[in-house]
Amino acid sequence: QDSSSNEEVQDSNVEDVNDSTEGVLIPESRGKQDVSENEGEFFVSDLVWGKVKGHPWWPGQIFVPSAASDRARKHFKRDSYLIAYFGDQSFAWNEASRIRHFLKHFSEMERQSSSEKFASSVNSALDEFMRRVELGLSCSCLPSEIYSKMKSRVFVNAGIRAESSTVVVDGGGERMHGFQPGEILRRLR
Repeated sequence: QDSSSNEEVQDSNVEDVNDSTEGVLIPESRGKQDVSENEGEFFVSDLVWGKVKGHPWWPGQIFVPSAASDRARKHFKRDSYLIAYFGDQSFAWNEASRIRHFLKHFSEMERQSSSEKFASSVNSALDEFMRRVELGLSCSCLPSEIYSKMKSRVFVNAGIRAESSTVVVDGGGERMHGFQPGEILRRLR
């Protein structure tokens, strides 16, 4: 995945994000109780697979448009989500039809390429996923400074402004939608 190929897609929908708020998709933050992974429905900080012409589906994370760097703003695409891709600092403005949920589509997507670059990017996305799982399983009894460190990380990407690169994920709720402690306890008895 090459950052220039992500950005240089020219069509009539490309405009500077500062020109207008019309056509700007501003994803909401996912609530702690919102565990849906409905196709076409995405939230800030969601881990996703994004498709850019000429490249395999690539793991990334959704950011709000206001986090876009000057470079990313120059390539703003109407009715699209800003995705910062793992591994190579590339980014793209993807329409919902070119985005898939990371976990839901993992088994089919992770097999599409055997390149070292792709494998490294998938591993980076898995590291982030595991951080979120750990956060979701963490005890509320943790000291607040430790919990705060667990909630945030820096995402370095050419498409994201430095001051917006600290990502805070609250609670990890949607990442633990398959985790049912009551069911585990029932089986152990």
